[in-house]
Amino acid sequence: MKDGRCLSKITQGITSEIMGEAWTPAPVGADSALASGIPEDWKDRARSWHRFGSWLDAMVEAGVSPNLGSFLGGGTLRSLAMGMRMGEPTPDEMKEMHRIMGESMEDGAFGPSYALIYPPDT
Repeated sequence: MKDGRCLSKITQGITSEIMGEAWTPAPVGADSALASGIPEDWKDRARSWHRFGSWLDAMVEAGVSPNLGSFLGGGTLRSLAMGMRMGEPTPDEMKEMHRIMGESMEDGAFGPSYALIYPPDT
């Protein structure tokens, strides 16, 4: 997102990048805070990423050298339905996570990815 040329990777022969462990910058919910990993000059644009595909489209529009693929971060998924609350989701929260995951996979996500040492995934 800072430099789509990814020269440090491309010059080492890295031609594909798989992202999405634990967290992804999209989708952004109405109440979700933008993660600190988004560069400042992208934050205004990121506020409109209500679907996973919006983030992927923004990277393509900005120009990106490597092949990209991504999982939907499980922390992102949970936080959109449950905030940072730990524990079991309610039936309505689970239904919301299913809806978001379905939309994200339609947009190109490989599936969910969890890093179980980070809240709210723990």
